[in-house]
Formats: sequence, C-alpha cells, structure tokens
Amino acid sequence: DYTVSEVASFYQYSDFVLPYKPEDLTLRASDERYSVQTTFDLSSMNHSEQSAMLDDLTERLLSSTDRSLLLAESDNFDVLYAFVSQCSDISPAVLGRVFDILSSGLHSLLTSIQRLSGSMEATAAPATKQSKRGKQKVQETQDDGFTEAEETLVAIRGRRHALKMYVFLLVWLTERAEKYDKENTVVTTSSTGKVKKAAGKKGKADSEAGSGSKGVGSGYSDGVRESVLSALCAALKTDTSKIWSGGIPEEDFLSLFGRVAYPNLENQILLKNKVLKQLTLELIAVPAKRFSDTPSVTVEAVTKIVHMIYSFEHAASVLADLMKVVAEDYQAPKLALDVIHEIGRTSDVESNGKDGGGLRNLSTFLVELSEKIPKVFLSNISLLMPYLENESYAIRNAMVESIGNLISRALSKDEDGAKTRDQLLDVLEGRLYDKHAYARSKLLQVWIQLCKDRAIPVGRFENVTRMAADRLKDVSSAVRKNATLLLNLLLSHNPFSETLNLDVLNQQLNQVQSRLKQIEEQALANASASVTVSMPAEEEEEEEGTGATEDGEGSGALTALLKTPRVMVLWKIVGAKMPKGDAMAYTVSAWSIESTVRQRRGLLVGL
Repeated sequence: DYTVSEVASFYQYSDFVLPYKPEDLTLRASDERYSVQTTFDLSSMNHSEQSAMLDDLTERLLSSTDRSLLLAESDNFDVLYAFVSQCSDISPAVLGRVFDILSSGLHSLLTSIQRLSGSMEATAAPATKQSKRGKQKVQETQDDGFTEAEETLVAIRGRRHALKMYVFLLVWLTERAEKYDKENTVVTTSSTGKVKKAAGKKGKADSEAGSGSKGVGSGYSDGVRESVLSALCAALKTDTSKIWSGGIPEEDFLSLFGRVAYPNLENQILLKNKVLKQLTLELIAVPAKRFSDTPSVTVEAVTKIVHMIYSFEHAASVLADLMKVVAEDYQAPKLALDVIHEIGRTSDVESNGKDGGGLRNLSTFLVELSEKIPKVFLSNISLLMPYLENESYAIRNAMVESIGNLISRALSKDEDGAKTRDQLLDVLEGRLYDKHAYARSKLLQVWIQLCKDRAIPVGRFENVTRMAADRLKDVSSAVRKNATLLLNLLLSHNPFSETLNLDVLNQQLNQVQSRLKQIEEQALANASASVTVSMPAEEEEEEEGTGATEDGEGSGALTALLKTPRVMVLWKIVGAKMPKGDAMAYTVSAWSIESTVRQRRGLLVGL
C-alpha cells in the first residue's frame, strides 16, 4: 500500500496531462505535469537538416530494447512535437517519416503493455498463496534501489504516459494533415453523380515540386492513412486496463479517437476506400463495445452521429453501416438504440423546423437502418411513430417503408410477433388516405413489396384487394398505376386458386353453390334426429344422480348445438368429419371452418 506522494517520489517521468489545446504544452506548468522544454524552428531548416534531426531521433529510439518508452523523455518528445506543430514547414517525405515513427512506436508500445500485463497476471497467483510472506518480499529491493512493487508501479505509469503521448501526437498530426488535404483538394461531381477528387493550386504545386518542397502534399497518402488508422485501432483493441486507474482509460484519452473517426465519416472521397472505411467504423465501434458504461463515450457518439445524419447527405448510408457493425459484429446494439431514442425525442415540433435536406437525410438513414438491423429497429419503433404525422412527406414515406421492412424482415416468419405484425399492418392500412399523392403512392409500393415477399397474411387479402381497387379512382396517375400493379400481384400470389381464368372460377363457384344447397337440404332433414339423440343421454345421467355439474349440462347442450345443420353444413363444405372430443374442441373447429368458408367465398365473389 503506497500513497500517491510516495509513488511520485521515485517515479522518473513527469505527469503527462492531455492539453485542451496542443499549444498549451509549451507553457511552463506550476505542477508536475509535462511541458515542452526545448523548441525548434523548422521553417529555417532545409530538407536535409530536417531529415538529420529525424535520423538522430531514430538512433536514440533504437538504442534501447524497449524503445517505445523513450518517447516519454523530453529530448525525444520535444523533437516530435516540433515536427507535428510545424508540419506545414516540412517536406512530404519528412512528414511520411514522422507518421511512420509514431505508428511503429505505438505498435511497439502496445506489445510492451501486453507483456507487462502478462507478467502481472503471472505473479498475481503466487503472491496470493504466499500472502503471509508477501510483506517481506515486497520490501526486498532491486539493484536500482526500488522494491519490486515500486518497479511495477513505475512500469505501469511509464507506459500509460507514453501511450497518451503517442496517441496525442498521432491524432494531432492526422488532424493537421487532413485539414491541409481538405483545403487543397477540389471535389467535383460528374453528370453521372460520381464524386471526383482533384488537387488544388497549392496541392499541384507541392506535387510538382517533389519531395524537397515544404507542405503536406503527397506525404499523407491513403497508405499513410491506413497505417495510422490501424495503429489507433490496435490501441483501442489491446487490453490496456492494467495501466489505467480502475481499468478504464480517461475520458479525454478516449475522445482523441473520435477526433479522427468522425471527420473521416464526413470525407466522401475517403469512404470510397473500403479498408479506410472499415478502420474508421472500428474506431467508433470498439469504444462503443468496450466502454459502453462510460457516459461520455456514448453521449459524444450519439450527439455526433445525429448531427452528421442531418448535415451530410452521404453520411446516412455510412452511419447505417456503422450501426450494423456495432450491433452485429460487436454485439453492442445499445449505440443504435440510443441513436433511435435521440431521433425519436426530436420527432415533434422541433423536427418540423429542420431544413428539407436534413429530413431527407434522416429518411434515408431510417430506411437503411430498418433494412440492416430490423430487430433492433423494431424494439424502439414506438418512439418514431410520431414522424408519421410530420409535415414532410419524405419522412412519412420513410416511416411507411421502414414499417414494411420490419414486417418483411423481422415479423413475417415470427409466430410470436403476429400481434405486432398485425398492429403494424393496421398502421399501413390507415395511411391509405394520406393528403400527399407521393405518400399514397409510396404506401402502395410498400404493399407491393409485402406481396412479393409473401408477408401479407391470408386474412388480409380481401381488405388489401378492396384497398387497391379503391385507389384505382385516385386523382393521381402514379397512385392509380401502383394500385393496378398491386391488384395484379394480389391475383398472382393469392393462396386460394392456382388459375385466374374467370370462366373457370365462375364454373367452380356454381358447383360449390349447387353442392351447398344439396348439403343444406339433407342436413335439415336429419337435424331433428341429431338433437333427439344427444338430449336423452344427458337426462339419463341426471336421473342416475352421477353428480353432473352445471358445466356438464352446458357441455352436453353445446354438443347438441354443434351438431345442428349449420355446423354440419360447414363441415361438409370442406369435406371434414365431425371431430371426436369435448365441446370446446367442437367450438374451435366450427369457428375455424366458418372463417375459412367466409374467406374463400369472399375472394371468389370479389374476383
């Protein structure tokens, strides 16, 4: 057991605190936090002099077996700080070397942290067994004057601060390089809708000047981006809990990764690279999984994601992919649920005041989200229902299409979700008379897709047929066209008849009606005998005093009732025989048969 002051008394590194602004590190701190001791003016140096500085730095880092920790020394950190802060004054070749030093150094440090964690776990068990002698062993000093416990604490703290330094410099340099790339890149859209990237005036000048010119230029290529993102992802995936107090990294440290990930999602050109896109999504997905209990991580992610949905047209599809990666690949649907909750929270008057472009982006996001993670979307669908009354027909269309996706993808084969499916189908039927023709047309398109997916229950075929027939009188030609298509599909996919020839159907109808009349006449002739046979048996049981209850009497009467001509006719129509069992089984069977007959006759009459 050591106090903080005792640990600080033998610790050899100053405390590195992540600054609010990178420039704050040049200020002399009154406490023990780290600050830059030596500054360099790179603008006065040529390419050869800058390369020589990096050569000296590399030689010092390679002089130690654990070179990753040497970055914590001021002689090394100050040099890298100068190159990062003045990256616009260095050549692309030098910039590439700085990225390489930071990326490779971070990978080396993560390996060192894994070794330390393994050694700590290996020594934990023997220390527990020898608890009686533990106090004496802890006090045994090493050759350098530190006890074994002190050496472990020094190793932990050294790696923690080196990790913060590497990630801080790498993120800061990436931000500056991305800013330069954005300012000196012209993005154009062709007539086919494809986005093209071209260098601006300064970018062209840097490229023509070659490696000796100053400026980011080609020093920040897709290959460099990939190595940087890979290193940052490795820092998140590696188990570094042993070096953090409480096993959880600082909130300021975790926010560094978002400063790289979210700007990448805004870069439409970068997202065309599948590898860079996947690494960017992982920078958000891994913290959402590993640190979901940290409020700041979740709040920051939800806030930025919702903001991007409204602000960037291309981001809606990418963010839907992100929700799928987090929910399915990392088994952390909480982020998607929180995003849906936040969107639903603003579904009232506030959403009506947003610009049309933002609502169109939101519409795209909701539709794609319902396609990619329908079960997660379904769990919070009630929060989004108010959007059906939104003034924007685009968002109403999105909700209708999303409901259709949920029925087709999550509920069509789920018997337990039949009640929810019927409720959502009721919602779709209620949208038939939307005031906007585009909304009515979209509704019919959704029904068409449900029919293709065979997601419409048999019991709703008649209602949907009547609904489609009613829309044939709509004032909009688009609605009439979709109504015609829906009727065509309903006839093609109906479950009652394999042929749709009207003459054949009329002939079948006449045969059924004739047979029905014969059965009714025959059943009426035998009705009296059927009732007489059942009643004496009940009276005989009562006279014998068998203790028949009121339920028994009711069961006998119900049995007699179910053998009346009406029920017998229903059984004859479907070619069934009277089942054996109690009165309740008869009742259920009779209801089922009568419902089936009504459906068949109703469809035949409709056709």
